[in-house]
Amino acid sequence: MQIHTENTWIVLLIAASFEFLGIIFFLVGLALYFSNKKISRTCTQKVSGTVADVLHEAVSSDTSSFSDIRTYSYFPVYEYSFSGKTFRKRSFIGTAKPEVQKGDIVVIIVNPDNPNDFYCPAEKRMFQNLFLGIGIGLLLLAAAVAAILFCISE
Repeated sequence: MQIHTENTWIVLLIAASFEFLGIIFFLVGLALYFSNKKISRTCTQKVSGTVADVLHEAVSSDTSSFSDIRTYSYFPVYEYSFSGKTFRKRSFIGTAKPEVQKGDIVVIIVNPDNPNDFYCPAEKRMFQNLFLGIGIGLLLLAAAVAAILFCISE
């Protein structure tokens, strides 16, 4: 019976790890959701913009003694005018492949009180849903493992 108890502790530790990761993913998803909600609330003025450039930038690198691995993303640079001033701003969201081409006309939503704050509705803002979904999935998995262990121990 000792082996059964050791296995139970290992499974409980794995379930606790899933629960911890689930909470982290869920909280990051919530933070992204509220951040996007705030941007949507403050940025209310539609303007026409142009993709002035598409930057190909390194977003991370893992430099170890064995390799130098870099991850790159494409970031659109938007140019738009508001209240007689022209703004040129790099997107906060990078993608693995370019989603837009230089010269494309896009809709930009700016904050009328601070035109430096903006977002482009054409950009995919699915990260919040991805993090929320993974978080909920991990929490459900941890709950299922705990329920199965509880049923087995009865």
